[in-house]
Order: sequence, then C-alpha cells, then structure tokens
Amino acid sequence: MISLLMDIATAFGIFASIPALYRLVKNRKTLKDISLSASCFYICSSSVNIMVSFLVGAWFSLIINIWYILTHICAIYWINHIRRNIHEKKSI
Repeated sequence: MISLLMDIATAFGIFASIPALYRLVKNRKTLKDISLSASCFYICSSSVNIMVSFLVGAWFSLIINIWYILTHICAIYWINHIRRNIHEKKSI
C-alpha cells in the first residue's frame, strides 16, 4: 500500500516537473532562470526518496528519482560550464 502511494506521488511529481525540465533543456545554452541551489535540493530530496523507495519496494519511484538525479546533475554541469565560459570571456 505504501509503495502504491509513493508511485502515485511520483506520477504527480512527474507532471509537476515537466515544465521545469522542459525549460532546463530549452535554455541549456544560457540557463536563464535556472537555480543551482534548486538543483542541489532536488538531488538531496531525490536521494532520500530513492532510499525510502528501495526500502518499501516502490520500484517506479526509485527509477524516476534516479532519472531526476541524473537530469539535475546535468543541470549543475551545464550551469558550471556556462559560468566558467562567461568568466573566461570577461577576463579576455
């Protein structure tokens, strides 16, 4: 029963995060309005959800939260890469 509730909550989370993920991919060259701290919080919360999903056997939630972590790791990479390029251009 708990795993079913977690899977339902994860499905709602997917629908809620689609606009943010779309904006992340669409704006990955400039990353306007993308927060580095928000991505870090998503990674932390998804890590806790992965542990709980594993313990209760909510496999759908486990897979989706691993996917969230990977997308936000990419976001952090893109943010750092773009910030590094901006600083290099300013120093030239």
